[in-house]
Amino acid sequence: MKPCWLDFRSEAAFAAGHVPGSAHFSWPALRLLQNALPAPHVGTLHLMEPPSDAVDWLRAKGYAVQLHDWSAWTGPVEMGSDSARLWQPTPALQQWLEEGTLPVGRALDLGCGGGRDAVWLAMQGWSVTAIDREARALARAEALARHEGVVVDFRACNLRQPDCMPTDPFDLVLMVRMHLPELFETMASRLASGGHVFVLCFHPDASKPAAAAHKATPEQLQRGFAALTPITAKIIQSSDGRPMSLYIGRKP
Repeated sequence: MKPCWLDFRSEAAFAAGHVPGSAHFSWPALRLLQNALPAPHVGTLHLMEPPSDAVDWLRAKGYAVQLHDWSAWTGPVEMGSDSARLWQPTPALQQWLEEGTLPVGRALDLGCGGGRDAVWLAMQGWSVTAIDREARALARAEALARHEGVVVDFRACNLRQPDCMPTDPFDLVLMVRMHLPELFETMASRLASGGHVFVLCFHPDASKPAAAAHKATPEQLQRGFAALTPITAKIIQSSDGRPMSLYIGRKP
């Protein structure tokens, strides 16, 4: 796996020269940008001249880190202010959209959490509305959007409340790592003609989460969207190996 480099020096120093593929971060702004980092299990983070507080924070989050000093660096050097992106959206969503011919439009992300999917969609040109009930998650999502220079309409509300869901039509409605079948009919009703739903939740065979209500089979997801034309209904693997159920459907 390609090494992950985080450079904590000043913007001017970073632009003058940095390790190729580095991402530039400041401290303590990184506290709100954990979503801009890869997951802790991906490997060691290489830190260029980090503040001690940043090192302690990353270690407390479960990251293995290796410290570096720019004056001792003898490897290749890249110049410029472009900062690498170390995070990814949901792989199945990215693969589907990049391999397909779906034109960009309006997207609704339900239970957006830290905002990776919503921000990535905005980076691809989508107009995105993203909803979550957790204020902390939305704060991280908004920080990620600012970090990537995109605009997302983040909204805080409980999806189970009748006035939470927007009423205007969307070209894509997604629900990732959640299973709220009581919302499926509403999700389908919010689709514009030719629009798609993308639902990804844990399969019943997954060890976690423990609650069966958070899990479903692809067949159950497909039955929940009976009015849509199924595009995909299958089992895939999460990054940590757990089985997940994926359903993609299209409104005629």
